[in-house]
Amino acid sequence: NLNIEGRTDIIFSLNGPFKLNSGPTLDAAIRMRDGSLVFQNTNVSDLNFEGKLYMKDIKRSKAMKITFDQFSLNTTSGQVSGSGALADLTIPSLQLKSKGKTRLEEFTRVAQIEDEMEASGDMSWNIDFSGPLGKDFNTTVNELKQMSWSGSLSLQNSTLNFNNGIPPLSEFQANISMNQGKTAITQCSGNLVHLAFDGNVDIARLKQVLTD
Repeated sequence: NLNIEGRTDIIFSLNGPFKLNSGPTLDAAIRMRDGSLVFQNTNVSDLNFEGKLYMKDIKRSKAMKITFDQFSLNTTSGQVSGSGALADLTIPSLQLKSKGKTRLEEFTRVAQIEDEMEASGDMSWNIDFSGPLGKDFNTTVNELKQMSWSGSLSLQNSTLNFNNGIPPLSEFQANISMNQGKTAITQCSGNLVHLAFDGNVDIARLKQVLTD
């Protein structure tokens, strides 16, 4: 239940019969203006998008694919824009090109990794992403391992407290450039427990480090 509200224009076609256990195919162009919804306990407002919606069987409403030619939205702490595709709402997978800014507290809540780490600070990004989001959008560490991403990320005035024995970071800021083979961290400074640091870092297999 995403509690979706807003003004929507739809041009659609239905093809095929209604049967006891199946329905027709739905193919639609859709546009939303000034929408809102709730996702992972986060309020989304000013939702605007243009895209397409395809359902092979209208009686199986979660087995759909939504393609966003463009979208923009606001959250309580940030703004996001981009394009992408979301498929199968029961076990959803997402392809996304996005840029935006938010607070790290909001990011950990939406990603549902609050059991893995506590974080605060400012975050901005320009990232390409693909991967599964977990059954009914309940993302697990196993889904995190299957995700792939590339792009850039900036953290400012942040604090990261990990729950797996990694020492906490405070007053941390960095510009991060990511691809699948290497993550380059520049203009990086902060405090690791009692150690103050300032420099540049290259990290191999960062996703594996974070998830394992």
